[in-house]
Amino acid sequence: MPIRIDLLAQQKHLEDLRRRDPVMRMAWLAGGVVALVVLAVLALMLRNFKAASNVVALQNQLKKLDDVLKPVRKTQADYENLRFRTNSLLAFATNRFLWAPVLDSLQYAPVDDEVHLTKFESKQSFDTLEENKSMPDPKNLGSTNRIQVKIFSRVEHNSISVFAKCFALSPDGKIKEFKENLFKRPYLMAAMETNDANISLGGPVSKSQLDTVDTNRFMVTFDLKCKIPDKVREKKDKDKARPK
Repeated sequence: MPIRIDLLAQQKHLEDLRRRDPVMRMAWLAGGVVALVVLAVLALMLRNFKAASNVVALQNQLKKLDDVLKPVRKTQADYENLRFRTNSLLAFATNRFLWAPVLDSLQYAPVDDEVHLTKFESKQSFDTLEENKSMPDPKNLGSTNRIQVKIFSRVEHNSISVFAKCFALSPDGKIKEFKENLFKRPYLMAAMETNDANISLGGPVSKSQLDTVDTNRFMVTFDLKCKIPDKVREKKDKDKARPK
């Protein structure tokens, strides 16, 4: 039987040992992991690039929408400005004290021929108070931003003095009737908030004396004072509260 000698047996054995080497297997495994990581990084970079492109596109769309919304915002600002002016006019019309109804009430004041009105005086003054308040920003409607606004409160003070003379033998009753005729008119009652405590004699009734006009009659002089409750008119600072 012939004898065969394998001259490459040792070389094959070494190659077989190298194939079974665990270090080589771990190197291939590590290479695979590195390749997967590189692919994942590339995928994230691609997604980031797409997201950045989408953001730029959305910003361009918002810019176009902002140009479209400019007329709407201008209309809203004009509406706020008109509402501010309307409220100011309403506040002025409803809070100011009107003197024409007071003068109209004077024609109902005399009592027969017993009480004559001789003089009428009125005093009117104003005090301005300043206060800071927080309100929504009219330039950013719908937002939660708030701005500090100066509020000017104008306090109106009014008082009335009526001077008269009474020819009655018992002047107290006629003076009371004269007071009711004058100050029980609807406008004055509403202005005084139906508070009779604000109406009082300005001083004591004078002693009986001859009238300087009708020297055949005796008279007493008296005066009534009426303090109208203060009216507060609130107005926003036009430079900060009213929309431009």
